[in-house]
Amino acid sequence: MSIWIVLSLAFSLLLGLYLVRPFFEAAYAGGDATVGLESLQSLSDSKERALRAIKDLELDFSMGKISQEDFDRAKNELSIELAGVLEEIRQHGQR
Repeated sequence: MSIWIVLSLAFSLLLGLYLVRPFFEAAYAGGDATVGLESLQSLSDSKERALRAIKDLELDFSMGKISQEDFDRAKNELSIELAGVLEEIRQHGQR
């Protein structure tokens, strides 16, 4: 059962990244200010999703729903995604 949780999280993250990708492309292509604001909002949404996923993962682990190995792997993946989103937000603020 724990593998399904991890796979669900991974799929959700990949889907989120796929849906957010056009906003990044528009921002890098020199889009207008509205696109930049939409991109920043999208990044903020991605950050909140990643934080929520980490919180849910930690709750599942504390309740014994997933193994230590699955927890470590999923948390590492989520942390890497969150770090990337935070870096994008930081770079967006420097433009």
